[in-house]
Amino acid sequence: GLSHFVMAEGKESNRLTTANAYLKALDKVTERETKAIIIRQLQIVGKDESVDALGRFLNEESLSGPAARALATINTEKAKQALQSALLRKMGTAKTQQDVILAIGEAQMEVPEDLIKGMLGNGDQNMQKVVNYTLSRIGSAASLKDMGAAAEKVGFVVENTGANEAYIALIKRVSAKGNVKEAEKAANDLLKKATKAGKTHTRDAALEILFSTNKANATKLLLTALKAPCKAY
Repeated sequence: GLSHFVMAEGKESNRLTTANAYLKALDKVTERETKAIIIRQLQIVGKDESVDALGRFLNEESLSGPAARALATINTEKAKQALQSALLRKMGTAKTQQDVILAIGEAQMEVPEDLIKGMLGNGDQNMQKVVNYTLSRIGSAASLKDMGAAAEKVGFVVENTGANEAYIALIKRVSAKGNVKEAEKAANDLLKKATKAGKTHTRDAALEILFSTNKANATKLLLTALKAPCKAY
C-alpha cells in the first residue's frame, strides 16, 4: 500500500525516501523471499536510484527474475543498459540470461533487436522459447526472415520452443506498427508453406492476417479459401 501511495502525483520526495529505505533494507535482509518482496516494491517505486542495486542480482538464479522484471518496468536508459550489459557480458547462467530476455519481452523494451536475434538457435528449448517470445514482442520486419525459418524448421506446429506462434505474432506486430507491405508478404509466404505442409491451424492464422492487411481483397481471399479441399480450413 505504501509503495502505491508514494507513486501518486506530487509525491516524488516521498517516493525517493521510500525507495532509498527499500534499498537499505535490501542490504540487511538475507532470506530470498524477503529480498524478492523488497525487489517487487522497487519495481513499483524505483527509478534510476535503484538500478545499480537491482543490477547486482541479475546473475543470481534465485533473484534474477524479480530483478530483471523490476529493471524492465523502471525502463529508463540506465535500466536498459543494465539489462543489455547482462546479456552482452553473458553474466550468470542460462537461467539468469533467460530471466533477462523474458523481462525485456514482457515489458516490450526498446533494446537493439540484433541483441536478441543473435541468440536464435542457441541454447536449449527453454532458451529458444524466451528468445522467440521476446522477438515476437520487440521485433521488426528485420526479424521476419529468421523467425520464419525457425517456424519452418519446426514444421509450422505448436511445440516447446513456440517458434511458430512467435512468428505469427511477429507478423501481426509488424503490420500493427505500420509495415503492412512486409507483413502481407510474410503472411502470403506463410499461407503457401502451411498449406503445402498441411498445417490448418497455421494456415488459418496466415489467412486472418491477410484479411486485416488487405481488407479490399478480403472477399476474394475468403471465396478462394472456401474452395479449398480441406474442410477444416
